[in-house]
Amino acid sequence: MGARNADAVFVGIGALAILGPTTLRIRLESEGYNILSAKEDLGVDKEGCLITKEPLDKVREKVKKNEIKEEELAVGDILFHLFNINGQELKEGEELHPFNKRIPSIPLKDLQNLAKSEGVPVVAVAMGAEKGTAVYAALKGGYVNTLIADDSLANAIITLYSRRGYC
Repeated sequence: MGARNADAVFVGIGALAILGPTTLRIRLESEGYNILSAKEDLGVDKEGCLITKEPLDKVREKVKKNEIKEEELAVGDILFHLFNINGQELKEGEELHPFNKRIPSIPLKDLQNLAKSEGVPVVAVAMGAEKGTAVYAALKGGYVNTLIADDSLANAIITLYSRRGYC
């Protein structure tokens, strides 16, 4: 959902922590990815989902050895580009996640540059506390510079800010 309207860019932010039967999940699974909730499937106290083609037994072994890092978990997406809690595009090793490399939309780096430009609002409209982590990470990543949110989302972002620091 990215649209350019005269003097603004509007983006939708998806919350992967609540990834249900969405277009993104269907597409990822059709390409052989396992999508595992950090809290529910992996049992670790972190936000987000692990998106991997690794066999599940190998993933569970990594969890036992405490090798799952926060940076490996996707908490949200903008235009199907996956990002982590720190607002960084999801990576596999040193490279961008293979899924992020193939998306035919504006790269997140370009969106960051637009958001930093004077006079170009990059607007996200979102609601619901369940999107708090994704929106916090998008703000931290500098992908949007204008947010329209309801009270529950605003409170969730403030809570994350108080726990994690400025976004």
